[in-house]
Amino acid sequence: RSRPCSERTCALVWKAGGRQSEGGGVQALPEHAGLSVVARIQAHPSRADLRPALLGSLSPLPTEVVEHSSEPPDPWAGYRLCLSGLPDCSHVLIVQDDAQPCPNFAPALEQIAERHPSTPVCLFLGGVPASTGAQARRAMIRGTRYIPLQRTTFVPLVAVLWPRRKAEECLHWS
Repeated sequence: RSRPCSERTCALVWKAGGRQSEGGGVQALPEHAGLSVVARIQAHPSRADLRPALLGSLSPLPTEVVEHSSEPPDPWAGYRLCLSGLPDCSHVLIVQDDAQPCPNFAPALEQIAERHPSTPVCLFLGGVPASTGAQARRAMIRGTRYIPLQRTTFVPLVAVLWPRRKAEECLHWS
């Protein structure tokens, strides 16, 4: 989704959970079988009031808030900031600041990372594109949890769990 932005680009980092590393970022939670997940919130300064609830719902994941604004608006620049300079982790969750995770989100996220160690997983699908939404509804009726995202010009980026290598590849591509 497009987000309103303003003039400058900055990366403010707020921490919740995890430990601060020597470089100033957060370290992932202790590894479970090689798995370490961190979260980054793609944030806009005008929506700072949404952060406390989101940070609380992401706990105990180590979480950074990456704030971005630009003129003209460029949400993709903010997403690239979230993909940049990743801390030591196996997976990074990039979530928009207005997302509302379900209860027990963090433990479920770790299970998803374990089951899909090398595939990015979109954790929100708003029905766009329509063909993907229809495919998801049919899968849900069958009790299928995951569907492949077909080749498209649109990717739902509200909340994506990225394997580190794929996040770095996406940043390089962008």
